[in-house]
Amino acid sequence: MLLTSRYRNVCAYGEYQSLIPLNVLEEDEGVTLLKRQAGIDDDSDSLNTLATEIAKECGGLPLALVTTGRYLRGKKDIEIWESLKREKGWKQYTAISLLENKLEELSVRLVCPKLKILLLGGEYQWDKPKLLKVSDECFEEMKALEVVSLRYADLSLKSLQFLTNLKTLELSHCNLRDISFLAKLNKLEILSFRGSRFDELPIELSELKELRMLDLRECSELKRIPSNLIRNFSQLEELYMEDIFEEREVEEKSIETGNARLSELNYLPCLVVLYLKINSKCLPKDFAFSKLSSRSYTT
Repeated sequence: MLLTSRYRNVCAYGEYQSLIPLNVLEEDEGVTLLKRQAGIDDDSDSLNTLATEIAKECGGLPLALVTTGRYLRGKKDIEIWESLKREKGWKQYTAISLLENKLEELSVRLVCPKLKILLLGGEYQWDKPKLLKVSDECFEEMKALEVVSLRYADLSLKSLQFLTNLKTLELSHCNLRDISFLAKLNKLEILSFRGSRFDELPIELSELKELRMLDLRECSELKRIPSNLIRNFSQLEELYMEDIFEEREVEEKSIETGNARLSELNYLPCLVVLYLKINSKCLPKDFAFSKLSSRSYTT
């Protein structure tokens, strides 16, 4: 069996007879490979110059060089070759993935006015995540964003308040602050906090009237959900929660203490998928849903 990976530590998970390192190509080797795949010879002066510049952008990666070269095969229009040269900053991009990058901090303001999809996060090293610190200024020039996935990041959600076109927000295994600023994202439909660290779901989130899915699984530090917050999500179709509600006899005190009651879920008319991990003593006698297509209760 042959296994290929960019990460050497992946090989530790199996018993392999030998490791064969495949290093990146030298600059002249990369140029030669790209030209061969593109079908150009040494007599094409203008294309040869561009081939050298494009090969540098491929970073010596054979797959990138082969893919780019094959795309350029038969194309003699210089403008097409020029378009592959480094594209003028990031202003033209509509989707960017920077997952499991080597960055420790993202403190610059990225100017991406056309960006609609952003995947961003630190890396998971063995059993300990390496969190990416994200500054408040990072998203200010990304107002067209509709989908954001942040994983293994440390940030204040104040930085997201201007993303008013955002429809999907995934915050996976992040350290979070200033969650109340999410209330300004009134187009938000999908919101996941799975595995993230924060202690309270603020009442301000009741402004998220378009919310269709809420995921609160593995939020071990979440201790409080304000009373009547969940019932405000009248469009909610999917809800995933764990270890939040107290036992039934304590639940009667929830109005005074301001904690959410499990019975509030009965006020979600659109709910069709429900996942709960709770103590069975928490279940009220009138806890029933006629429209659920999927349900999971664990105790």
